[in-house]
Amino acid sequence: MIQVIAGEHHYHYQVANEARLLEHLQWARRRGDSSWPELAGEVFRQLFQDAPTGIYAATAAGEIVLCNPAFARLAGYPSADEAVSASLLHHLARPQDWDELLRTLREQGCSDLREIQLLRRDGQRVTLLHSAVGSFDRRGQLTQVRGYLLALPAAPAGPGTPTERARAVAALVESLPDAALAVDLQGRVLAWNQAMEELTGVPAAVVVGKGGHEHGLHLLGTRRPTVADAVLHPTQPVAGLERLTRHGQSAAAEMSVVLRGQRRRLWARAGVLRDPAGEAVGAVEIIRDLGELGEPAVRPAGEQEQAPARLPEGYFEMDIGGNLTACDRTLADMLGMTPEEARGLNYRRYTDRENAHRFYQALHRVFRGEEAVRDMAWEIVGRQGQRYGVEVSLSLLRDGEGQPCGFRGMVRDVTERRQAESALRDSEARLRRITDNMLDIVSQIDTRGQLQYVSPSFTSVLGYDAAAVLGTSFFDLLHPADLAGVRTAIDEGRETGVVERLEFRIRHADGRFMWVETVTKPLPDEEGQVAGFILAIRDITERRQAEEQLRYLSLHDSLTGLYNRAYFEEEMRRLEKGRFAPIGVIVGDVDGLKLVNDTLGHGAGDNLLVAAANCIKECFRESDVVARVGGDEFAVLLPNSDQQAVESARQRIRDAVARYNEANPRLPLSISVGMAVSGEGPINLDLVFKEADNNMYREKLHRSQSIRSTIVQTLMKTLEARDLVYDGHVDRLQELVTALGMAAGLSERRLDDLRLLAKFHDIGKVGVPDRILFKPGPLTPEETLEMQRHCEIGHRIAVASPDLAPIADWILKQHEWWNGEGYPLGLAGQDIPLECRILAIADAYDAMTSDRPYRKAMTHEQALAELRRCAGTQFDPRLVAAFMQVVSDGRERQRDQGLEDDETRLMRAEIEQLIEKNPRDAARLIRAWMARDGR
Repeated sequence: MIQVIAGEHHYHYQVANEARLLEHLQWARRRGDSSWPELAGEVFRQLFQDAPTGIYAATAAGEIVLCNPAFARLAGYPSADEAVSASLLHHLARPQDWDELLRTLREQGCSDLREIQLLRRDGQRVTLLHSAVGSFDRRGQLTQVRGYLLALPAAPAGPGTPTERARAVAALVESLPDAALAVDLQGRVLAWNQAMEELTGVPAAVVVGKGGHEHGLHLLGTRRPTVADAVLHPTQPVAGLERLTRHGQSAAAEMSVVLRGQRRRLWARAGVLRDPAGEAVGAVEIIRDLGELGEPAVRPAGEQEQAPARLPEGYFEMDIGGNLTACDRTLADMLGMTPEEARGLNYRRYTDRENAHRFYQALHRVFRGEEAVRDMAWEIVGRQGQRYGVEVSLSLLRDGEGQPCGFRGMVRDVTERRQAESALRDSEARLRRITDNMLDIVSQIDTRGQLQYVSPSFTSVLGYDAAAVLGTSFFDLLHPADLAGVRTAIDEGRETGVVERLEFRIRHADGRFMWVETVTKPLPDEEGQVAGFILAIRDITERRQAEEQLRYLSLHDSLTGLYNRAYFEEEMRRLEKGRFAPIGVIVGDVDGLKLVNDTLGHGAGDNLLVAAANCIKECFRESDVVARVGGDEFAVLLPNSDQQAVESARQRIRDAVARYNEANPRLPLSISVGMAVSGEGPINLDLVFKEADNNMYREKLHRSQSIRSTIVQTLMKTLEARDLVYDGHVDRLQELVTALGMAAGLSERRLDDLRLLAKFHDIGKVGVPDRILFKPGPLTPEETLEMQRHCEIGHRIAVASPDLAPIADWILKQHEWWNGEGYPLGLAGQDIPLECRILAIADAYDAMTSDRPYRKAMTHEQALAELRRCAGTQFDPRLVAAFMQVVSDGRERQRDQGLEDDETRLMRAEIEQLIEKNPRDAARLIRAWMARDGR
């Protein structure tokens, strides 16, 4: 669709099939078909999308809110969606053209056809024909501009011949559905379209290029000016035109002519055609055939003038009282009646009270001669209640004596336009809300970096007052390390017109720096030179942090923070190719890590690895590459280091480990270390690393047994430190198992192993959490399973120690039951080692007769009764009987030997405590005790 603005009226061009659609649309609307709005929407959507003319809607600030594909192509965008939100000001070769356009729209409501130069997105200039119409709010403020663009070559062909511009104008005029012509300033005909040929019967070849009012000859029958001439020469009188009205740079009139032997009434409107400098270069005249009049052409005197049959705007006449005396079909259609039915109807009958009052005031002003009413907003209510938003123009009618006799006016249906304006306002408000709440920052700087505009998000993202930063330097906000790079990119963009996507740090109002990504677009001035830049800024701090984290993880070990194997091998390749010989390689392996993991858990093992990493790292320079290359293996690359330097580094590691063990005696750290040094010639670091690795394993073989024994002893100390070896428990247990073992006929060697089992049977509890070991109440099923793991942990510890290896199997099976319901293997009867059965009875007896965190001790008789009850299920029944006999015999011997009674034991304990605190009080207590016993 091409929409050409001639004065204040819009005329739509469409191809032949679209013209038929419009004819069907008009017919459907007039006959009251309810489907016409849907049909209208579809037709105009099709026209809008397929139109060769560029169509846009923009705010008064020049921001594009809507455009069609043709406009996007003219402006150099791939699609209409990408053109939306761009600024027309950035695309005008002369930005002042926009200010002139706004001034024209505020004064006249629309602009004439004129030439402009548009800067495409790629910087290319194109010459276009441009026209526009304004939308205003209720206060009369310009809110929106709707414009139309058609490509037009800028260079003339030569003097004396039709120019390329003239041919483009001719093509434009030819596309109009109404009869149209165009003339230059000298009155020569530039264009005479096909509709004009059909109206007049005169081919274009006969008229185009001729002057001397040739167009008037074929249109009016004589060589005299037409409406186009009235536009070009506004001060000269024009004869033969009825109801000639001038409005700014446009004019309209009616005329009665004889065409092809028939008298017809025509209506014509013309507008000025201007070049990019604003100078008038011609005019375009559009003519509408209002129909055949017949003879006589002039009405008899006294006969009331009849309204034209069909006008592009509704025409009406009223008497002094506001009663319709004539109206055309357009107004009658709005009222829902025929022109004959509408005649005599008072204006109050087809509007509401508020609009009737406004219309009365307008009539009153016109009658008093104060002013003519132009484009007054009004509302008409049809017979069926339908409402039409209209604009009304009023003027006074006078009789033959010059006295006021009524009013005449034009009414234009603007319902759809107002709906479109409302939709555009809603769209603009919606876009404004989006802009105000968007996370990205939009800003404009000049070539010096001074901020000229910032979006509201400048405050929400960076914390600065958006108004306060205007006029300050954008470069002052940048990180010092990034400033030079950004300035260079901006300077290059000023020369080339292209700025690459930039990432840099910008200072937040609270002082911290944020990473941002910026897309920069240069802004050209009138001469096409870069006058500033638009910056779209996005906060990418989280993304950069994530990228840094990923980059760090790709090069570092997540547990220790040292470099990983991939980075270590990459550095090996780099050092091989450089001048870094000789290169030393140190390989270290944490001793006993598997034993620690198996017994104390992987958490303890991880802590040991971190300690090893810290010990190794503190021994080397920043230029040395320290890496964790395996689960428990570390490696170091030492460029430009000879044998003595590498040996010194290995010794520093050993010293660091010794210092760590002194400060952390609970779990010792041991690292086996091997080293190797390359020669001065070609280097193969893979061979050097292998040599260092072999040396490390050689040292580990010599140290492995002693390290394991050390760890086992440390674990036992840990067990004692956690109060798991209760006061006297081990001693009592060894006495009980020895007595029962002797009763069972064990040899002295087996008795020694049995006593060793009594001492270390609970060593696996070092791997059980304190929350379970010291829980005062019953254990949950999950906690019970965790507790039962101590047998397996103890077995792994014992296997790792040569001293405990003989009893490792007994530690594993110590909680098997006689009936097969024990753990962890479910053994039964004689399949359970004898030593385990002996330990189970002795350990149960001592546990029952001793205080524990979760209960008080049982008496000797209660404990024996419990053992008797569990004989045959948990315990070996024969061993239970033997144990009961052994315990009974032992208690008899104690009584026979005069062992201390309970009161004596309490007295002894009290004395021992007093000896430590106050020896003098202890002495008095001892004398009292001896006096009690008669000693």
